[in-house]
Amino acid sequence: MSFTSDLEACMSPLPAPSVDGMEELVEFLHQVHNAWESAGGEEETLVAGLVAAGAVTGIDEAALAAAGTVTVAAYVGAVAGCVTAILAGDVWDWIAAPVTADWLKSALVAQAEAQGIQQPEAGTATA
Repeated sequence: MSFTSDLEACMSPLPAPSVDGMEELVEFLHQVHNAWESAGGEEETLVAGLVAAGAVTGIDEAALAAAGTVTVAAYVGAVAGCVTAILAGDVWDWIAAPVTADWLKSALVAQAEAQGIQQPEAGTATA
């Protein structure tokens, strides 16, 4: 299976972002996070609101409506959990990558720890 199909399967019933790999996913999550901060960064901010306002693209609006209301924090957490499961040990390479924002690194670390994915020993990462 591909990264995209694995992400779609894991995210169900939430809509998966339309991305072709981790690089695009990081860009998408930056877009979501920036739009959320611009909207005030409130805990109860809904992804559907950002999509409807045109602040976030790459999520099927109809699929999002069918999935119910989900906050930005819950959606980003779900994406981080799925990505961590898909990448397994390779998630640590993305945690260490300079393109990964601190807030995303924190979410990925939390998910890796929750899923019992051990951090590689120093000098063994392939970022």
